[in-house]
Amino acid sequence: MRMRMWAVAAVVLAGAAAGPGRVAAQPAKTTEPTVEVRVRSVNDLLDRAEYIGGLVGQEEPIKQARDLVKHLSAEGKGIEGIDPKRPFGAYATVTPDVHDSPFVVMVPVADKDRLLAAMKERLNITPEKADGGLMKVFVPLVNEVYLAFANGYVYASPNAKALDAKSLIDPKAFFGKDDGSVASVVARIDRVPDQVKGLLASQLEMGLQQERKKGAAANPAEEKLKEIVFDALAGGAKTLVDDGKEVSLKLFIDAKTDELSIEAALSAKDGSTLAKNIAALAGKTSLPAGIVAAAGSPVGKAGVKLALTPDFRTRFAGLVDQGIAEVVKQAKPNERELAKRVLTTLAPTAKAGELDAAVAFTGPDAKGKYGLIGAVAVKDGAEILKLAKDLSIHIPADAAEVSFDVEKVGKFALHKVTLKKTDATRPAESVVVNASARPSTPW
Repeated sequence: MRMRMWAVAAVVLAGAAAGPGRVAAQPAKTTEPTVEVRVRSVNDLLDRAEYIGGLVGQEEPIKQARDLVKHLSAEGKGIEGIDPKRPFGAYATVTPDVHDSPFVVMVPVADKDRLLAAMKERLNITPEKADGGLMKVFVPLVNEVYLAFANGYVYASPNAKALDAKSLIDPKAFFGKDDGSVASVVARIDRVPDQVKGLLASQLEMGLQQERKKGAAANPAEEKLKEIVFDALAGGAKTLVDDGKEVSLKLFIDAKTDELSIEAALSAKDGSTLAKNIAALAGKTSLPAGIVAAAGSPVGKAGVKLALTPDFRTRFAGLVDQGIAEVVKQAKPNERELAKRVLTTLAPTAKAGELDAAVAFTGPDAKGKYGLIGAVAVKDGAEILKLAKDLSIHIPADAAEVSFDVEKVGKFALHKVTLKKTDATRPAESVVVNASARPSTPW
C-alpha cells in the first residue's frame, strides 16, 4: 500500500496582504451552499473497507458485513430502507444570522415506508406530520428534526425552512462530479457573508491580542520574534478570510492503484494578494520532493512547502541577525567563535524564509527491511558541508563514524554516518546523507 499526503498550502504568514492592489470583497452568495460534505455509498465504503481490512489482516469482519448488507437488501428495500448503492451528503449555507443558517443532511432512500418503520422499531422515533408536507421527529440532544422525501432521498434538517421544496438541492447536481474521493469536505469561503467574515476576523484578532500579552519575552530578540509571529498570524488570518475562495479536504482509497491518500487544497479569489502568494509558491519546484519520489515505491510519503511573504522575510532576516548576535554574546568565551560560525553558516537558510521538505517510508526490501528517506532544502550547502566536516573530527570514535564522499549519485555526493552506540541487541546503524554545492541543497 502506498500512502500520500499532499498539502497545497497557501502562505499562512501572508499578513502583509492588506496592501494596495487587493480586490474588493464581493457580496457573498447565500443561495448556494457554503459547506458541502460527500460520502460514498455503503457498497463503495465496504469495498474500501475490504481493501483496508486485507492490509491489516481483518478481511473476515468486512466480508460478514457485506453479506449482511446483501441479505438485508435482498427484497429491494435497502438496509432498513436506506439505499446502499447511492452516496450520502450534507450541506450548509452560512447566513448573516449564523444560528439560523440552514443545515441539511441527505440520505439515499430505497423504501420510504421501510425507513419510517425502522426509525420507530429500531430507534424508538415516531415520525409525525408537519406543515408544508414535511415530517417531524424528536431526536435526543437535537430536539426537533424535520424530514422531506424528494428526489430519491430523505432531507433532514432542524430548520423547516431549509427543506422548502424550491431550495432542496438535486442529488444529480450535488453528486454529479465524482472526483473519486471516499469522503470530502469543501468550504466556500467566498460564500460567507461579509458581516460574518468581519465578526470572525475581529474575534481572531482579539484572541491573538490576548495571547500576545501573555508572558514577558526573555530578551529583545524573543520579543521581536513574538511580534513578527503574531503580526503574521493576524495578517494571515485576515487575508485568508478576505481573499480565500475554497478550502477542501478529501480522502482517497484506491485498491487498483494500491494507494491511500489525503488531499488538502486552498484556492483564492482571482487577482487577490493571496492568489499571487499561492501562485508564487506553486511556481517553485521542490527538489526534496523529487528526491523522495525517486525512492521507489514508498509505503507512505509526505511533503511541505511554505514561504514567508517578502515583507515578513525582510523582517525575519533582521531578526535572525539579531538572534545570532544575542546567542554569541551569551555563549561562554571559549565557545563564541564556534557558535558564531555554526549560526552564521545556517543563517542563509533561515533568512530565506522558506520550508521545503519531504519524507518517505519505503520497503520492505528483499530482506524484509524498511527504510526512511527525508530531504530538506537549505542554502549554501557547500558551507554547511564544510562545517560538518570540520565538526566531525570532534565526534567520539565509540559514538559514531562519519565518512564523506562515499559515493556519487548524479550531482550529489553521499556521506555516511554509522552510529556505534545503538541498542545492544542490534548492530550499528548507518545513515546516509547527501549534499551538493547547488544554491538550494537537499540533506
